[in-house]
Amino acid sequence: MTRMTAATSARAAFASLAMVGAGAAAATVSAATQAVAARAFDAKTQAVIAIAISAGAMIATVVSAMVLESRLADSSLSQKSYLPRWSILTGVIGGALIALTPLAVGFLVIGLPLVMLGLQVGRVHAISTHAWRGEVVTGTVLGVGSIGAFLLSLTPSEWAFPLLGVAVIGAHLARAWNAPVRADEHPRLGHVVWVGLETSISAVVPLALNTVILATVDAESAVAFRLVLTVLGVLQPVLGYLRTRLLSINSQRTVLAFSSMTVVTLAAVIVLHFTDVFRAIFDESWVAVSTPALLLACVWKLLSIPTTIPFTSLRRQGKVRLLFCLRLCTSVIYIGLGSLASAHWGSLGATFLSLAIAEGMAAILFAIAAHIVRLRAETSSQA
Repeated sequence: MTRMTAATSARAAFASLAMVGAGAAAATVSAATQAVAARAFDAKTQAVIAIAISAGAMIATVVSAMVLESRLADSSLSQKSYLPRWSILTGVIGGALIALTPLAVGFLVIGLPLVMLGLQVGRVHAISTHAWRGEVVTGTVLGVGSIGAFLLSLTPSEWAFPLLGVAVIGAHLARAWNAPVRADEHPRLGHVVWVGLETSISAVVPLALNTVILATVDAESAVAFRLVLTVLGVLQPVLGYLRTRLLSINSQRTVLAFSSMTVVTLAAVIVLHFTDVFRAIFDESWVAVSTPALLLACVWKLLSIPTTIPFTSLRRQGKVRLLFCLRLCTSVIYIGLGSLASAHWGSLGATFLSLAIAEGMAAILFAIAAHIVRLRAETSSQA
């Protein structure tokens, strides 16, 4: 019996690592896009692309939350996830537009948000259903396409974006294979609305700050800010997996394992920075990223874990209105402190320091709210 339990735990651990690895490969799409853009376009065009990526990340986060995460918050549903046909079609169209980028950069600006939306919805579905085998195929296709696009960008070839676009199309088709594409039951409208509102005011923060930096500092800093977010995007598979799993079930072992993985990943990011790997990938665009700014950005991301734990606890309990109020408060803090730091000091270091402070305040606020909810629940049960 012990051997069976150990074997089951080993398989579960392997599946989780496979999901994280596949997510890391998927995260290379944004990095490859910016790496190719750094060699193909000037700073102003790169800034526009950076804003498009920020907008795509916001749209993808909000829509996937409304469509899929709202289902996880509704205890009345038996089918917790599915992969909508429209999300597959959106990703395929976006990939086709990216493939047409050599004709006009506008195709890239329009296609990126569509691709990010399709990838995010598919990712949340895969994590919710623990479909790790399909994710490995998807991650492999995206990883090969991203690496191939980067290598092509080092040559005079114009096939970098077309290759990336084809890889994106292939990834969406791979995810669609044998996936449920319709749901017979739907979450309550209130859950969809509140989850959508709560996610919107949180997801708008990076886009707002990216725009503020572009307006108050310069295009190079706006690109650098997006590059740091892209580099830290390697954490998305780790933190995203942790968040989505905790939305389904509470697990201290999962928290400990993925917190440790976050520390290791951040350490790797710092090492890559000091060894000039990012400079080689992103060319001169990385010059604007200072070491203090990157270190503070890592602290900011690390502090997001204490926020995630009470957040997912409240979401599992269906406290969607409370979460909206909490997110509204924290987003105001984020944008307020970040905009002040950017406008007053005009440096990425100051901006990421303000974000780290705001994240610490958010962690405390969410922990207090979760504690109050728990005390009220205990009081009600005793009564």
